[in-house]
Amino acid sequence: MKGVYIFIACVLFSNLKAQSLEAFGLKGNVKSIKESCNDCSANNMNTEQCFFHEINYFFTNQGKYIKPKLKELGYEYLKEKQSTTNGFAISTFKKVDDDIFKHYDQYYNNDDLLIKTVYYDKEGKVKDEYNCFYTKNNLREKVIRVSDENGLNKTIISYWDEYGSACGDETFYAGKLLEKREFDIKYKFDEFGNWTYKYVSNGTHTLIHNRVITYY
Repeated sequence: MKGVYIFIACVLFSNLKAQSLEAFGLKGNVKSIKESCNDCSANNMNTEQCFFHEINYFFTNQGKYIKPKLKELGYEYLKEKQSTTNGFAISTFKKVDDDIFKHYDQYYNNDDLLIKTVYYDKEGKVKDEYNCFYTKNNLREKVIRVSDENGLNKTIISYWDEYGSACGDETFYAGKLLEKREFDIKYKFDEFGNWTYKYVSNGTHTLIHNRVITYY
């Protein structure tokens, strides 16, 4: 399950980053990125049996990230935005058949940085809470996930490197350290210093990313 969590976290937060190239750990005047990822068992690197994911990123020539429209087959999402003391919040509601329930809340600060995401079940109970922390250059450096598991608090602290990749984590259960890991990460870079290939292994799962980057 840990490997699955890492993949979910990578996909989730890749869409929720701040609105600048710096927040993505990118250099140069990037126009677009086409990124693919194979999530494989560490014991079976046969890509035909890996989970494949692909995502596209687009930026303006001023270096601002262009957010994609939210789409998911079989569901309809409704959004509400409201101001907060330190920024704004966006509530997302999921419509399934005739039922509408709050799916998650996202809280942003005045710099348009995502600082918290709260997920709910259909009864409105909090399932997971993610808190994000950033460097002075607005690059994510830590994410704390808190959830309730069998009535006890479970906390996973994920750490991120200077290239915007999760590089390790610590898991606490009922306040006690359960596990601490450092991921094996290898990169290949282009002439601008942006990675085009990334290998990440946590011991049970291996993620292989490839990126095609275009520039203005």
